[in-house]
Amino acid sequence: MRRLVLIALLWCAASRTAQAQPAPTPVARESLTVTLITFGQNTEVFERFGHNALWFHDNRTGEDIAYHWGLFGFNDPGFIWRFLTGDTNYSMGPTNPLALIEYERRAGRPITLSRLNLTPPQAQSLRDYVRWNELPANVHYRYDYFADNCSTRLRDAIDHSLGGALHRAFPDTATSMSYRRESVRLTDGDPPIQAGIDIALGRPA
Repeated sequence: MRRLVLIALLWCAASRTAQAQPAPTPVARESLTVTLITFGQNTEVFERFGHNALWFHDNRTGEDIAYHWGLFGFNDPGFIWRFLTGDTNYSMGPTNPLALIEYERRAGRPITLSRLNLTPPQAQSLRDYVRWNELPANVHYRYDYFADNCSTRLRDAIDHSLGGALHRAFPDTATSMSYRRESVRLTDGDPPIQAGIDIALGRPA
């Protein structure tokens, strides 16, 4: 299933600290397509909040590669506490999109494929950006439970390729629920995890 993505699903936060950006790559017309892969909820606590990836298909070479910003290590010191409090070292990286989709499908997660309606220069700019992000100096980041995670990083990569169009189109919007209440809602049915999130995140959330 492929369809044009409704980019309105991605809201934009404040711009990140300026860093050296990737040099543009010459574009062959219609040579590159980009698909947003959205994974729904699953049973593990770290799967309750969904996940996503960007799938790049090069029509000239036939190459398929997906990038996502949700890589972490369970064996990192204090992982559970740091995960609950949003102080976890995450990274991004490439993977085989078909293998990723099949793995998550077998795990029972709902999956949506949304073809991004990007121009050839925008698609190439997005690929250049994720390749730059993959460099050793850029690949790791301090995960923040709400403000800097696998969804906001992907959103900001798309926004970069659009010249900041998402940021201009979708400013911050207040909602009726706090970050903390949304997190507790998404862990419904697991009281110990709900309590841990509620206490660990506290009033600032």
